Amino acid sequence: MLVREMLDDEVEEVILTEYEKFGNSVFAELSMTDFRKKVLVVDKLKGFAIVFWNDEEFYIGRIFAENSEVEKTLIEKCVVEASKMNFKEVLMEVPVEEDITRLLAFGFIVKEIVKHRYGICKHAFKLSYQI
Repeated sequence: MLVREMLDDEVEEVILTEYEKFGNSVFAELSMTDFRKKVLVVDKLKGFAIVFWNDEEFYIGRIFAENSEVEKTLIEKCVVEASKMNFKEVLMEVPVEEDITRLLAFGFIVKEIVKHRYGICKHAFKLSYQI
C-alpha cells in the first residue's frame, strides 16, 4: 500500500471528505495557524492522515481510513515522519465519544484527559505514542 504526500489537486477532495465525515476540516483550520502541516494519503484517497507540528510537538490531527489496514498503515507512516524530524513522541487528541481501543492496541497511551474549555467535563483524550 503506497502512502505519499497529498497532491495539490487533492486538497479540495480532502477538505470535502473531512466536512462530510467529521463536520469540520482540520486541514482548513490548520491553514490559519503557525503550525507546519502535511497530508499523507493512500492511493485513490482510500485514506489520509493530517499531521502538524511545531518545534516541540508532532500531532496527528486527523485520520480518515476506509478500513483498519489503511488506518494502521497511515499511523505507521505518521510515526516514521515524526521520527525523521527527530520527534520522540506522536500526539493525538481524540474526542471522548470516540472509541480509542484500536489506538491503544496500536501502542498509544492516554497521556492526559483534556477538559472542556469551561472545565465542566471531559472533552478529549490526549494520546501519546513513544518512538
